[in-house]
Parts: sequence; C-alpha cells; structure tokens
Amino acid sequence: MIDKALMACSGMSLSGAFSVSLEGLNKAAGRVQQAANNIAAATDPANNTDTLDLSTAMVALMEGRNAFAANIKTIQAQDEVQKSLLNLFG
Repeated sequence: MIDKALMACSGMSLSGAFSVSLEGLNKAAGRVQQAANNIAAATDPANNTDTLDLSTAMVALMEGRNAFAANIKTIQAQDEVQKSLLNLFG
C-alpha cells in the first residue's frame, strides 16, 4: 500500500529508490577505494609519480566521499517519506 502511494506521487517504488541509492553507495565506495589505492601508490617513495597524479587522486577521493554522502541523504529522505506515509495511511 505504501509503495503504491509513493509510486503514485513519484513514479518509483520505495524499494526501487532504495536499490538505486544502495547501488550509488557501492559505486561511491568503489571510487573511494580506488582513489585511496592511487594515493597510496603515489606516496610510495619507490614510485616516481607526478604531483598532478596525487591531486587527481585527491579530487577523486573527495568526489567519492560526496557521492557517498549524497546517497546517504537520499536514503534518509526515503526513510522520512516512508515514515510520513505510514503515519498517513497507517
């Protein structure tokens, strides 16, 4: 019932929106992990990497962090919508 009410309002079910957010979290976590690996490799004294590589890796790390935070906010908003719908229809 709640999914149907939300679907009528937004065109997407709660479970579908949650799945999209979880997929976003997984992708963001992967980006953070890859950026962290690149930073670790760039700071290795045996590795002759350019400062630009380290800067690029840091930007990628911050982008991953921001994407992760945005998906968390989306999940929190979905939780609030679900609570509101439960209060409305429950």
